[in-house]
Formats: sequence, C-alpha cells, structure tokens
Amino acid sequence: MSDATHTVVLRLDPAAMEEPDIDIRWDIEKVLQETYPDISFFDDGYGFARHSEAMLLSYGTSMPDQLVEALVDLLTNRTISGNRLAGAAMVAVAPRKPVEAGQEFADHRVVFPADEAGKPLPD
Repeated sequence: MSDATHTVVLRLDPAAMEEPDIDIRWDIEKVLQETYPDISFFDDGYGFARHSEAMLLSYGTSMPDQLVEALVDLLTNRTISGNRLAGAAMVAVAPRKPVEAGQEFADHRVVFPADEAGKPLPD
C-alpha cells in the first residue's frame, strides 16, 4: 500500500506485560488481519524506544481512524500471546512523511489511553 497517509504506532511496555516476547508483533498483526479484513494497513517496521525498553510497532495506513479503533478493541478485549495488553500499550498517530533518523516518532500524538490523548509518544 504505497498510498498510506498515516503511521499508527503501537507502543508496548514489556515490564507491564504478562508474557513479553518480541514475536508478539506478528501475533498482533495476524489477529488484526483476521479480525478486521477490511482495514488496509501494512507493517511499517518496528523499533525500540530510546529512553525505555518499550517496543514500537509501526503500521502504515490510509485508514488511521479505523486502524486505531481496531487496535484499541484488540488491546482492551482480547488476550494475545498470553497478554492482556491495554495496561502495557499506547497507540499514537501521525501523518506519514519522510523523517530524519532518530525522529521517526517525534510527530506522533497519543490517542490511547484516553488520559494520555494529545501528548507526544514517549520515546
């Protein structure tokens, strides 16, 4: 999908997960695709926060509102790889554009959890 307009980032804090494992990124993507086949998105890479142990999963999409809604549903209502993820997760969104190395998530603003909405994504 080269027409992606936004990047949605799922930030997972391993210290708040029951079963932290890097392979959860594949499980989340699989559950998203199976549960929400009409939402167009692609794996846009992953990395780790610079100032914590958090894993950052990035998805490109032209349907940011729908993808965020789907992610929040999975985080709050499902167990994935032995984890209830809502307490370990943040979701943030930004327009997709070229950025300098180290600044990939600088423009992302949190949309989940609600009490953090509008804040910059912690790095």
